[in-house]
Amino acid sequence: MRESGKKYIFDTTVLSNFFLVDQMELLKSLYQGCAWTSIQVIDELTRGIDKGYISLEEAEKHLASLTPKGWLNVLSLETPEENRRVSAVSSIS
Repeated sequence: MRESGKKYIFDTTVLSNFFLVDQMELLKSLYQGCAWTSIQVIDELTRGIDKGYISLEEAEKHLASLTPKGWLNVLSLETPEENRRVSAVSSIS
């Protein structure tokens, strides 16, 4: 469960597991406004979908919500500022 004021970073494993059991809405309801991932994670999920991983079929339906304008904040982790942000938040995996 989330703690007030904390930010959480979700990696590929966490996101793909929630996709696998079709529970992204649960994750969203619990962490909206404090959830982060990286563009590299989104890219990895997309590559898995492109390669035909059946377990990620559900992910394809939800990837549009995992955009900079969606409920999950997405960092590119390419700028020093983004790297500082990441080092300041909690990780969940």
